[in-house]
Amino acid sequence: MYGAAVQFLYLNAIGGKDYLFEQDANGDYTLVHWNTAKLGPQPTIAALKTVQASGETAIAANAYKQLRKDEYPPIEDYIDGIVKGDAAQIQAYKDACLAVKAKYPK
Repeated sequence: MYGAAVQFLYLNAIGGKDYLFEQDANGDYTLVHWNTAKLGPQPTIAALKTVQASGETAIAANAYKQLRKDEYPPIEDYIDGIVKGDAAQIQAYKDACLAVKAKYPK
């Protein structure tokens, strides 16, 4: 569906109240309700498809950030190594981070 595209374009739009999509037997969506008074002219499905695709592309292009964040070792390990003056612990932290970066490249 194109609800995410509508929300991106019309921040104050409320799904089910200001707009409503209906799916036909072929799986295609039609915009069956649009609150023109609140949102202005109704967008075309083609325009919503473009916005939706752009958003999905941006999400995919930045997915590595969350994957890295989830796997990085805790920063406390690095700070602990600094406080203790433990060069091996600091290097182990750096190596672990570099391994995550290699696993999930930009």
